[in-house]
Amino acid sequence: MLLHAGPFHMMYEQGSLRRICLGEEEVLRMIYAALRDRNWGTYPVRIEAETVEQDADSFVCRCLMLHPDAEGRSVFRWQVQISGSSGGVIEFGIDGEALVDVWKNRAGFCVLHPIRGLGNAPVELLHTDGSRSRSVFPDLIAAANPFHGLRGMRWAAGGRGYRLDFEGEVFETEDQRNWTDASYKTFCTPLARPFPVLLRRGERVQQRIRFQPDSQPLAAGGGTRPLPGTVPSAPLRLGTCASALEPEAAAWLRTLGLSHLRADVYPGAPGWIPALRAACDQAAGLALPLELVLHLRAPFGASFEAFRAVWDAATPLAQVLLLAEDALATPQPLIGLLPDIRAALGNPLAGVGTDFNFAELNRNRFDPGAADFVSFSLHPQEHAFDDQSLMENTEAQYDAVRSAAAVYGLPVHVSPITLRKRFNPYASDPAQRAVPRSSQADPRQHTEFAAEWTRASLQQLTAAGAASATYYLAGDLAGALGPYPAYHALARA
Repeated sequence: MLLHAGPFHMMYEQGSLRRICLGEEEVLRMIYAALRDRNWGTYPVRIEAETVEQDADSFVCRCLMLHPDAEGRSVFRWQVQISGSSGGVIEFGIDGEALVDVWKNRAGFCVLHPIRGLGNAPVELLHTDGSRSRSVFPDLIAAANPFHGLRGMRWAAGGRGYRLDFEGEVFETEDQRNWTDASYKTFCTPLARPFPVLLRRGERVQQRIRFQPDSQPLAAGGGTRPLPGTVPSAPLRLGTCASALEPEAAAWLRTLGLSHLRADVYPGAPGWIPALRAACDQAAGLALPLELVLHLRAPFGASFEAFRAVWDAATPLAQVLLLAEDALATPQPLIGLLPDIRAALGNPLAGVGTDFNFAELNRNRFDPGAADFVSFSLHPQEHAFDDQSLMENTEAQYDAVRSAAAVYGLPVHVSPITLRKRFNPYASDPAQRAVPRSSQADPRQHTEFAAEWTRASLQQLTAAGAASATYYLAGDLAGALGPYPAYHALARA
């Protein structure tokens, strides 16, 4: 529903506000309340008792927002009231109550700031101890949270000033581009506090946010997103991941003009040798060299020798990526073995990095040594799952590639790119870190939405100068009855 508060217009959706704009300028991307579980999963939302009263330049929205668990039982509820005045003031209040004992990592407000126009833009931070400080929104993706201890903030964008004030909790800001969300997120509770926390039945959470124009705006500055200059401009090499294929699907994939087929190998794991041979056979059938991803165990030299003992040196290699099974990013001892491993495999391109989000490449920095490239994986559903958010967030892929190139000074490979996450490295429970294959499947994968998302992703990665991108499982590009929509997006790249 489109709403107005004085000169601002915005969308109301399921107890939240989206795209608060002044004319064509997006000022805030979203204000919403969230409940995150002990593994940083986001509880779904169910809305009841919703009312909206609106005039031409003001409104009041009220609703009851419930968070059900996997069995459909409501575990938490928010009483929500949002108002917008003719003077452009927006107030958002939430009064929450735990309906059962529930573990949480976060319960409360999140505010999303758009990245366009804010990189290097000035901000004044109002702290809970009464002090104030000056900073800027990060241009390159910040590894650590840039703003802490917040009770409010003032910033300038498009020559105008804005202000947010928070009540009921301490807030801080993270750079969500680490997970390829196209936003800076100001949220509660500070991550320095212990989590998870048990909310007892009947325990309350009350918070309020006030947004308004600032009558004394900060001096304008920054607000640009420079074009990447550290990566040579070259065609984006495209690949896909090995998976079960019907013969008809393989025939379609051979016409796609891909540059490689990704094969993940875990030497010593159950069934790893048959899986490697199946991937090599599939690569031969598709007439593609392998993007070989070696997940080695310490001692790394012995783990590689176990692989080498069964490796068919006649299999063409496009590139090899060295990862460690128990590390978020390639550890330095394994990087030291890279020249010898590359030589033993016939001198393909050899890289290092992470099998997880760009966040892990950014936060767990290393010396890439003799590596030819750095690599990270990508999926758009770390924090949001709706179509609009997924499409909006493709913009952050540009910044992830640009930031990786700036940090490491090497070409950037993005592999693999999937619609849903394959791992959850942030889970408090280690048993929850591997996402079941059934939960990795997104029902939108074989729809036109996947094609539109893929086209937007390709546009951002190409503009940023990425060297290589590996999209989806091969079986998600073509089936027995013909190509899926994402196939056509890659075919036109």
